This record gives sequence, structure tokens and C-alpha cells, in this order.
Amino acid sequence: MVSEPDNETPDPEAGSLADALVAALGAEGRVEAEGRFTLDRDRAQQKLAGFQLPDPHEYVLMLVQCAVRQGATRIGCRFKHGKIEIAFDGKPFRIADIENLQQELLSAESDDPAQRHGRRELAVALNTATELNPRRFEVNSAGNLWIRKRGREPQTRSGNVPRGAVTRVVIHKGLRGALHRLMPGGVHPEETLIRTRCTAVQIPLMVDREVVLGGLRLGEAVAREEIDHEQYAGLVGFQPLGAAPPELRIVRDGVWIHSMDLDLPTPGFVALVRADRLRVDLSRFGVLKDERWDELESVVLDAWERSVLKLERFATRSASNWHGAKPWARDLLRAVISAYAAEELARGAEVSEFARRLARLRIWTTTLTARSAAKGLSLQDLLDAAAQLGRIPWLAYADEWRVAGWQKPLEQVDAPLCLCVDEPSDTQLLERLMPGVLVPLHQVDPHVGQLMQDRIAALHRRG
Repeated sequence: MVSEPDNETPDPEAGSLADALVAALGAEGRVEAEGRFTLDRDRAQQKLAGFQLPDPHEYVLMLVQCAVRQGATRIGCRFKHGKIEIAFDGKPFRIADIENLQQELLSAESDDPAQRHGRRELAVALNTATELNPRRFEVNSAGNLWIRKRGREPQTRSGNVPRGAVTRVVIHKGLRGALHRLMPGGVHPEETLIRTRCTAVQIPLMVDREVVLGGLRLGEAVAREEIDHEQYAGLVGFQPLGAAPPELRIVRDGVWIHSMDLDLPTPGFVALVRADRLRVDLSRFGVLKDERWDELESVVLDAWERSVLKLERFATRSASNWHGAKPWARDLLRAVISAYAAEELARGAEVSEFARRLARLRIWTTTLTARSAAKGLSLQDLLDAAAQLGRIPWLAYADEWRVAGWQKPLEQVDAPLCLCVDEPSDTQLLERLMPGVLVPLHQVDPHVGQLMQDRIAALHRRG
């Protein structure tokens, strides 16, 4: 497409970046004469937009990734009124690297993490930061200088490389940034991103002289399992009483770059995985769904299965250490059993090792009867009991029954077992697997049922 005659003064902030891509996008222009073609400036600027992050403040995350790729052993961040400074050691940038940053946007990324460098991350960071229209943006890498002032073209200058030199990136945000910082409780959005998205960096990361704890962490997650794969490392677990959709968080070069919901029946599950091998899209914060992604999904699913099996200890009252843990864990396990094991077990079909282990989890309990003590039962135990007994009485547990002394009447129940559930709805899975087998206790023994109701009524009268 041929550009129209430009009678207006071009925007210097956007024009220089667009002009830098003309050579790379020449195939989309039109030859006007031998050795000459034109390219629509709007088209070039649209291309550049593909190399910007969804949130322009995320440029700081790219700078952290840049530092990691340059082999930094420490990163320091300072957030002042109207100014942000990020410095790191490692391999400095050459003047040629700084002069050709925009062309770096179009370079192909190496599949080998060991061969990657930070030039592309630096280029994306600078390109994205222009959206914030900073008053001044400068990069000083061992004396090699790149400076861009608002409304002007970037300038570069070469310098000597002293021993122990660092790369320093300074962003002068101007009055607007200073006022934002001075507001009560105000912080730079970049600082919040550093503190929340860079906690997996494995080198010292300082924010205003405060160390941000590094490494893969899941806070208070329970039933944790490690991912220790040849290509991936990470942690999985469940947030206590969590109701959020199961989530996979991808960490690359120490930065949490991407999240996505997982198609699993377990709310509260979180997987945090360091996956430097994954390919990313042009935004740098999106993941390509290729064969490497399929491999990662398989690795995460295996860790999820191990984590699910650990929930058994939280499904019993004696092992639970916080209020609400028992019904929460049981609900999760019943959902998993329903999705992965129930139908196969009911049909007597061949099941996976995971389904077989699920069927052995003792997440159901029985009450005291004249012929048995209270104990825990697995789904397999209940299926075996159904085949042997023909019917199983059940009772919904209630605190008021316990206070009323409900154990005494139950000692008169002449049954080998009586299933105890938290809510009547908890029997739905078993009724689906064993239709006609579960029977309410008051139908099995009306006398005992009436005794229990009488005790509760007396308790209410006293209360």
C-alpha cells in the first residue's frame, strides 16, 4: 500500500520507531522506481504495536528478564518521585546492540535458553515504555548510552567498558509520576509488578533496599508436590478453602509471564512452573500452544494427581488443622472421583492407577452401631459392602445431634455399618453408583430415628 503525501508534521515519538522497521516490512510496500519503495507509516506503526505488552507498565518485567538473560547476579530497583531506576550486572551491551534495538524486535528467538540474550527483551521494554510517554528514557550499559527525550529522536554514544560495569536503565516519568507517588498509599504501578510478578527470580532482587524473596513459592498452599522434570521445575498445591478456578502460572526468566485456567474439577489448585523452553508470542507474555506446551500439560497433570491424593489427610476430622478443611477436602475428592473413577468402578471396567488409588481414599466415615465402631471407608469399601449387604443405612451428621447425645441411640442399631455424611447431598455420588442401596437410617430403624428426634426436641426446649 502506497503512503499518501504527508503534509502534516509527523509524530517524532512514533515515527522513528516505525521508520526502523521499513526495511523489514518492505515486502508490504510498493516499488515506485528502481531501488525505491514506500510503506504506509500507519501500517508500520500497527506492526510495532504487536511488539508491545498489554499493560505498558509491564516493560519493567521485560527489563528483569533482560537482566536474567544477560547473566546478572543481582538486580536493584529504585522507585523515586517521578523516576524509576533499574540496574544489574552481567554481560554489558555493546554499542552495536544499542544502536540496533528496533531491528532486534524482528529477530528469531533461539530454542536453546542457554543461547538467548537480553537484547530482544530490552527492545520490547523500550518499545512498550514509549506508550507511557516518559519525559526521558536512558540506558547506560558500561558507558554505551541510549537516550530518548520526549518528542526527540533517540541518541546513542559509545564509551569504554570498565571492569565491573553495570547496565542502568532510568525512566523519568515527569510530574504525573511524581504526583502519583505522593498520593496516600501511592506506589508506581511498576513497583507493584516487580513485587508480585518477579518473586521467582533466583538471584538477589532489591526494591528500595528491600530484598524480594526469590524462588518458586505458593504461599499457604497445602498438599504440595514438586515438579522435577528434565525441562521444567515448579510447585503445585491447593489454596486452603480456595474457590478460584484451577490455574497454571508460567514463569520465564524469573518472571511470572502468563496464567491460564486448567480444565480440572478442583477449584483452588495452583501450578507454578518455570518453563524457559516454552515458545512465546510476539507480546512476550503469551505462550504458543505447540508440542512443548502439550508436554508441559502432561507434566502438570501428573503433579496434580499426586497433589490430589495428598488431600486425604485433610478429609478426616482428626487430621484437619483449620476450620472447614474436612468438607472442603472431601468435596474436592468426591468431584475428582466422580470425574475420573466412579463410572469405571461401577461397571467393573479396567481403570487407571490414579483411579484405583482414588477408590482407596478413606473419605467416608461410619457411625457407631451395635455391631461396629466408627471408622473410615473408601469408595471401594462401600462398593464391596453394597455387594455383600444389599443396603447401607446412612445418617446426616449434625452438631445438635452430637450435643443431644445421639451416640447412645445409635448403639441400638443392628447393622454392620451406618454411613455418616455431612449433608444429605453428599450421598448423591454414592446413590448414582449404587442405586437403591443407600437407605436413610430412620427407614431402616424407625425406633432409633424417633429416639434421636426426641432428644433433639428436648435439647431445643432446654435452649
